[in-house]
Amino acid sequence: MDRITHATRIFETYLDNSSPLEINVSSDLISDARKKISPLKSNKDFELDPALFDALLEQGIVVNLIDTYSRFFHWDQFKRHNAKRNKGKAEVKVQIVQ
Repeated sequence: MDRITHATRIFETYLDNSSPLEINVSSDLISDARKKISPLKSNKDFELDPALFDALLEQGIVVNLIDTYSRFFHWDQFKRHNAKRNKGKAEVKVQIVQ
């Protein structure tokens, strides 16, 4: 399978708003990727941008990891587990910096 087919399949699977596997990234980044992929479908000689998904991956990974970490860190069961595990130890505070 060629790179254009892979890029199109990635877009349709993870960025298309009708996909059940759509990832949570900004609509601006999705729109930008759509504009870069559209010419590929009709013109096979069009050059595929090697960094097509870089911004999407970077933002998607960072945002989703921060969101997941935050939810987990503030979960009552984790707080109880952490309190038991660290009983008698100094408290460690974690701050997320973007």
